[in-house]
Amino acid sequence: MDQELIAYLESNFAQISERFAKQDEKIESFRKEVAQDIDDVRKLIRPIYSALDQRVRNLEIRKDLQGRDPIDIIRERFGKPSE
Repeated sequence: MDQELIAYLESNFAQISERFAKQDEKIESFRKEVAQDIDDVRKLIRPIYSALDQRVRNLEIRKDLQGRDPIDIIRERFGKPSE
């Protein structure tokens, strides 16, 4: 009887180990997919922020030339009243 129990437990442990191995593979695959997605999003965002940064710099230069606050220029351009 002890041999049967040992064989049964060994079989169960083997099945559990296989399931864990499969889960590890799925998790690793998911991690790679998420990392790639994050990288893709960063690549999409980078040029947008770069363009926005350039626009803000242009406003700051314009302020220096005109002596006006960039926020006031933005409000003026987009129709929002000054505070």
